[in-house]
Order: sequence, then C-alpha cells, then structure tokens
Amino acid sequence: MNKSLVNAAEQYEPDVILLSHCKNVSNKTLQIIKGILPELRIIYTNVDPLSASDNVRDIEQRVGIADAIFITTAGDGLRQFVGEKSQIHYFPNPVDKAIDTMCAYKNTKANIDLLFLGRALRHMDDHRESLAKYLTTKNKGYIRSYVGGLGVNQNLHYGAEYLKTLNNSKMGICLSKVANHYLYASDRFSHYLAAGILTFIPTGSHFEDVLGSGTFVEFDSHDDLWRKIIHFSDNAEERVATAKKGYEAAHLKFDVEKVCQFMLEVAFREPLSQDYSWPTHPATAL
Repeated sequence: MNKSLVNAAEQYEPDVILLSHCKNVSNKTLQIIKGILPELRIIYTNVDPLSASDNVRDIEQRVGIADAIFITTAGDGLRQFVGEKSQIHYFPNPVDKAIDTMCAYKNTKANIDLLFLGRALRHMDDHRESLAKYLTTKNKGYIRSYVGGLGVNQNLHYGAEYLKTLNNSKMGICLSKVANHYLYASDRFSHYLAAGILTFIPTGSHFEDVLGSGTFVEFDSHDDLWRKIIHFSDNAEERVATAKKGYEAAHLKFDVEKVCQFMLEVAFREPLSQDYSWPTHPATAL
C-alpha cells in the first residue's frame, strides 16, 4: 500500500494529502513523497478524545511529519503535541448540506420522541449503557423512545438508514466518551443538530461558546436529563424553536466548506480569509 501511495503521488502530484485513521501509512512513505513534491502539504485529522492514551500516541506519531494537525478537542490539551514543524489546531466536526439534507423539526410525521444511539464501548465501563437503562426504567410510556446499540441491543444504523432515523426523531441524546473536554463531542452532536433534532449533551464541553446559547440543551445528571426530556416533550413550540436554532447555527458555523477552507489556510500558512466561529489560534508549547 505504501508503495502504491508513492506511485500515485508521483502520477497525480497532489497539493495536499489528508490523513486520518490510517496507521498503515508510514511516516517514511510520507517523507519520500515530500521529497518528490516539496511544496506538498500534509494534513492529519483526529476525532477521538484525548483521554485515550492510544489515541494520544496516534497523534504524536504524526507530529513533525504533518504540516498541520487538527483535533476535535480545543484548549490546553492540544499543547502536549506542539513540535518544531506541525501546527496544532482545533476543528469542529463538519456539517455538509449535500448530506445533511433533512430537517426533523419540520417533519410532522416524526414518531420517535427521543433517540439515543451509539456503539458499545469495549474494554471500559460504558456510562452510556447505564443511562440507556435508566431511561428505559424511568419511561413508563410517557414518550416514544428508541435506543440503538450502547450495549443494550445490536440496532446499529448506517448510511441512508441512519439519516432516515434522524429525520424521524424529535429529540436526541449525544453522550460522548468524555464530557468535560473543551469543545469535544462525538460527531453525532453535529449530525443531530444538522438534522434539526433538539439535542441533549452533558454539561462541560461549552459548545455555547461557538454555537451560541439556546442551540442545544445541557444536562448534569440522569434526573436532570429526564426532567428536561419531559419538559420539551410537553412543550412542542419550545422544542421546535430550540431545534431550529441549533440547526441554523450548525449549518452556518460548522459548514464543511468553511472547515476545509480553514484547514487549507493553516496548512499553507495563509492569512485566515474569514472570522471562523471556533478557536483558530495554534496551540502553544507547554
């Protein structure tokens, strides 16, 4: 594979190589390509939490070889990766209007009051499973809820089926692996907002700093979440207004074209062309 990548670079002479979770692409291969194409820029993106030591090692592997590294966590946690060459930046999980075409709060036939999806966490306690079981116990027919995955069942959704499920949902819970890392959330947060779902997330990530207040609903305990679920279930106008505000903010501020433009400007060391909504300054050394 590495030889094929070098051959492809020689043939097509790209301006940019974008890396994500591709451990089989070696740094040696990337150095060879840079030798062939000295003006090439290498971008590495990482969307997993910095609480995982193996993920930290994955990022560290690309420090020095990538011109720019983008991580879906902001704040001081990025400072550990600062090196001589790579600029370290935050980026949000993007929204794509070509894919995120549905608008659940306008769907009068939506029949899922509360959606809760996620893959089960392996080799660690899954706080999402405990929340799913709590909600199942608490809900005595008050709302129509749907739980997919989370160690409770094997109802995982992908592709068009996933998008249709979002469009059929009024409210959704986004519960990430960690909740107290600045501006970190599972990409489901962007998916739910962009689909027009009123979205619940745990207190701690401070997305109001980017999206503004009233665009999603925070909760700080299981009981607090349940109270807010019932409140918005009983107050449809307020639910729709909040979902609409979140939908508009996500499509405006997390637009994939803006995110990609930001990445290219950073990688090529160009002045920023606009005022992006998220923190744009590079991380500084500890």
